[in-house]
Amino acid sequence: IDSAGKPAAAQTRAAACLSRDKLIFVVACLEPKMDALVARCRKDDDGNLFSDDCLEVFISPRGTEQEYYHFVTNALGAKWDEKGKGAPKWDAPWTVETSRGADRWTATFTIPLAVLGGPPPHGAIWWFNLCRQRQPGGLQLSAWSPTGSSFHNVPAFAAMTFDDACTGALAGRFLQPFDRQAATLRQRATIRASARRQLEATLGPAEAGLQPLRAAVA
Repeated sequence: IDSAGKPAAAQTRAAACLSRDKLIFVVACLEPKMDALVARCRKDDDGNLFSDDCLEVFISPRGTEQEYYHFVTNALGAKWDEKGKGAPKWDAPWTVETSRGADRWTATFTIPLAVLGGPPPHGAIWWFNLCRQRQPGGLQLSAWSPTGSSFHNVPAFAAMTFDDACTGALAGRFLQPFDRQAATLRQRATIRASARRQLEATLGPAEAGLQPLRAAVA
């Protein structure tokens, strides 16, 4: 949703997955003007990162403005993090992997649960948001949960519920249909080696995108 409360012109898709010791966000920024993507900052903890196209993940385990975590990256994989707005310098051992496609750029944030105070108990509710600054055509702001004039508006964050039933539902909706279809296509492609190579090249990115969900249900 953009800052005016309407669907953003360039949409962002995301999934969040929980493993035994990590919280993972897989994000795809659809971008019809990839040739105008702004990605200049290569240095971590550089404020110039916010002048690029960038993604921001906010997490507040207790839902308070006094304690929340902020993780930022651009299409080059430069990182910025902070614990609360304007707090003393804070460096956490999280990682991010980025890539570019014909009509999108993607980022996978992997955040150790220890950084966030430890794993959530079953049924816990944390508060989070996923925000995007898009530069092509002039600065455009959008968020998973609209926050008004500031991305740091914790009371406007969305709820994240940690429940095994949710993970199982995602597996049934995404992993199992994908695996069935991939198996069918691979069987059909066994006749020609060239067809098999082309199929694997097509399936590879999709399989990579599903890996965090596989890890979460393992």
